Amino acid sequence: MYQWNRSSIGRWVWLIALVAVASGCATQRVARKGENAVEHGNWDAAVYYYLEALTEDPGNVEYKMALTRARQKAGQQHFRRGETYRRLGNLTAARSELRMAVELDPTHQFAQQELEAVNQELAILARPDGQQTLEELKRKAREAK
Repeated sequence: MYQWNRSSIGRWVWLIALVAVASGCATQRVARKGENAVEHGNWDAAVYYYLEALTEDPGNVEYKMALTRARQKAGQQHFRRGETYRRLGNLTAARSELRMAVELDPTHQFAQQELEAVNQELAILARPDGQQTLEELKRKAREAK
């Protein structure tokens, strides 16, 4: 059986302190990577790094706020890409981007509406007369305006 004495307790305290400092430094490195991603406008990477930092330090309010902002910005980027793909007629890519926008920022209601519209268009296109039906619906919508 191991006998605890003052020097062995001291070594354990130092070891625990060293591990705590090392993990804190690692968390700060990850958070700095998130900040760097923000500076370069790479919002998807920023989301990843802030999620990782929060895994290590779940109570950190600064990381939580940075993550919320990064999610919103990443959602906006994916929304814009989705809209571009939709205008270009690439509905599959539009759906992927709009889905990412909604997943990253569930409060983005317009992205949710656009995703539903794209899903409806894809469902129409899956029918045998889908292309013709979709064109007819678009024509009627233009005329209604």
